Amino acid sequence: MKLNSHIRRYVLLLSTMLLSCAVYAQSDTNATTAQLVSAINEKIEAGEKRAIRDLASLMDRPEAREDILNSLRRHTLFTPREINISRYTSRQQLLDFYYDNEAQIQYSELLEVFYITPLDTR
Repeated sequence: MKLNSHIRRYVLLLSTMLLSCAVYAQSDTNATTAQLVSAINEKIEAGEKRAIRDLASLMDRPEAREDILNSLRRHTLFTPREINISRYTSRQQLLDFYYDNEAQIQYSELLEVFYITPLDTR
């Protein structure tokens, strides 16, 4: 009976340790993703066009999706005909848009936004 009790404690201790490791790994991944999004946002704010692509590549991470969408909404002025950035926009749609329009995407230092259609012709 004593041996059975020790085995149960050992299994319980092992299960607790594994669960703690899983929770830590998940929170560490979320922190790393948040740090990555923050670093890319700095590039967006500096007018680096490739940062749009970099944010798009992270769109499939649920923990970062809302921050990415907010950043893209704040730092882009694409027309609805070019792309409609919404909660329904997929990672692939954004990447396709970026690669299809990379040469046309411009940056306004005055407004701190990316655009394709000149602002004075809208």
